[in-house]
Amino acid sequence: MKIFNLLIIFVVVTSFSLPKKIFYPYAIAISESELIIDGTISNVSSDEYTFEINEFVKGKSPDNVNVKIWEEWSCYARVGKIEKGQRLLLFLKKTDGNKNCYYPFNGST
Repeated sequence: MKIFNLLIIFVVVTSFSLPKKIFYPYAIAISESELIIDGTISNVSSDEYTFEINEFVKGKSPDNVNVKIWEEWSCYARVGKIEKGQRLLLFLKKTDGNKNCYYPFNGST
């Protein structure tokens, strides 16, 4: 009976400790992003996609930028598959090293 009670307590405690995605307010996402752009995906590879920019909301860059594809998390799955022609509004930060490669702010925002 003692083991059963401990097992129930363990299950209850661990079920509430699942990872959760942190959602930042737009004000923080805007201030932390180096580049906010509207555009369409023009090419997709295994770890990044090329994004053709229609409009700059914040920052400046060439008309095409490469964006790293974020890994799906257990607590936050991608809504749909990344495909050529999709139109997106992206909040981006610059990756280390490559001057034309970015990654989404907060991994997916």
